[in-house]
Amino acid sequence: MAHIQRRQEILDLLKIKKQLSPKTLCERLHVSTATLRRDLVLLEQEGLIKRFHGVVSIIGVSNVEPSYQQRALEQRLEKNHICDIAADFIADGQSLFLDSSTTVNQICPYLSQKNNLVVITNGLQTALTLNQMENITVFLVGGEMKAHSASTVGALATDFVLPFRIDLALFSCRGLDEGGIYEASHHQAHFKKHMITLAKQNILLCDDSKFKQPHFYKLAQYEDFKAIITNKEPDEQYKQLLKNAGGELLWLKVV
Repeated sequence: MAHIQRRQEILDLLKIKKQLSPKTLCERLHVSTATLRRDLVLLEQEGLIKRFHGVVSIIGVSNVEPSYQQRALEQRLEKNHICDIAADFIADGQSLFLDSSTTVNQICPYLSQKNNLVVITNGLQTALTLNQMENITVFLVGGEMKAHSASTVGALATDFVLPFRIDLALFSCRGLDEGGIYEASHHQAHFKKHMITLAKQNILLCDDSKFKQPHFYKLAQYEDFKAIITNKEPDEQYKQLLKNAGGELLWLKVV
């Protein structure tokens, strides 16, 4: 886990400075040149950074889907608060779709308290976690596994879910603004769009870092969701957007 956290620190530094030399990164992270080189090679393979002429630079994230491991490190406490609220929407005997996001994955411990659930998911980690719970029947969506995503997508995944009746679907996203909700991957966006149309009700789970963050692929409109749940009170414009769309905007209220 230390190497994953170190790579996140590299990205955090580059988000601030945009470009840094390997020497500076070694000094800031207190690591050897060889260790840094291994981290940079992996980050470059994931399309998150670029190395050229002795400089390391970050690639704009609006059309890049970070790896599952990287996303799992982001806003972990906030994701848990969000899922604590989302659990109230889940009732015994429901059929659920859970997307492959690390945010939705945090709902898993709450499902152990429910009875007779059927869960369909395209998230490998979510399926493995829920498979340990005797009260849940789990269906892992078949399809193409994209590198570093821990999820299945594509035409096979779309066809796989057609026979299922879905009472409630939980989604996350890579960003949202006044124009709608976005994904960083067109593969994820296409599959999630399909699932939104199949479910009776949809709920969006997104931490506060996702607001005012448009991305390249449009996922949905606010009208597509019964509720949006976040971890802190959003700006007034988002409250109005959800009110106009006929949905609820919920967040953790600190007392």
